Amino acid sequence: MTKGRRSRYFTQIYQSPSDLNSPIIQVTRRIKRTLQKSVVGHAVAERQKWAKFGKEKGNKPGPDRATTTVGEAVSLKLSAGNKVRLRQLLVLSGGLS
Repeated sequence: MTKGRRSRYFTQIYQSPSDLNSPIIQVTRRIKRTLQKSVVGHAVAERQKWAKFGKEKGNKPGPDRATTTVGEAVSLKLSAGNKVRLRQLLVLSGGLS
């Protein structure tokens, strides 16, 4: 983000597609830009400095959506009340009285 340019203005000009005799409307919107910073661990910060290699060599830092893919499919099964079920199993097995 460039210093001093915290806001950006967008002008949108449109006319109703159903009525060609309708007036042309111009809307100007101001969008505030904020710089987001995050704190990462030391090891992560060191990895971010590594030079890219292979097909990515010479590309800009950070992930490239065109070449970055998910390594493996991860399945996640969410369930409500799993603590209650765990307690019932422990009571039935005699581990908890």
